[in-house]
Amino acid sequence: MKIAVLDDWAGAAREAADWSSLCAEVTVFRDPIPAADLVTVLAPFTVLCVMRERMPLSAALLNALPALRLVVTTGARNLAIDLAAAEARGIVVCGTQSRKTTTAELTLALILAQNRALGVNAAHLATGGFQAALGRDMAGLRIGLLASGRLGGRWRVWRRPLAPRSRPGRRT
Repeated sequence: MKIAVLDDWAGAAREAADWSSLCAEVTVFRDPIPAADLVTVLAPFTVLCVMRERMPLSAALLNALPALRLVVTTGARNLAIDLAAAEARGIVVCGTQSRKTTTAELTLALILAQNRALGVNAAHLATGGFQAALGRDMAGLRIGLLASGRLGGRWRVWRRPLAPRSRPGRRT
């Protein structure tokens, strides 16, 4: 069995799983494969492991990969995979479990980084400087929440220590 792990930009795939237990040849592609080379490069693989929507798997590409039998995507769904084409070819498509906190955590980190001017100050420190901009306290501020689904619910809990004056919005 030949497995291709595509678009592993962070170089985390080798440590994320015990690949040796699969008795397979695993090739990890950190950089995107040029579109003109996709069929040639991916043709020998029976399994593609894709990272969310980084690599579109169109009907044309799936049909051009005769050895392909399985596509595994990070997360429960991937809108970049033509599921009808995969089903028509008998290619199994499945996803991994995903933690439900990552997007809310990233949102929190970005809000804190913006308010504390972390990007500007980190760049300045990297060039030998010191503090270049002042941060802003969040105490007493309000945070507007535009989404209130599954992820928004997690965010509502986390924002309380930062902005206790936040008010829940109305559902429409």
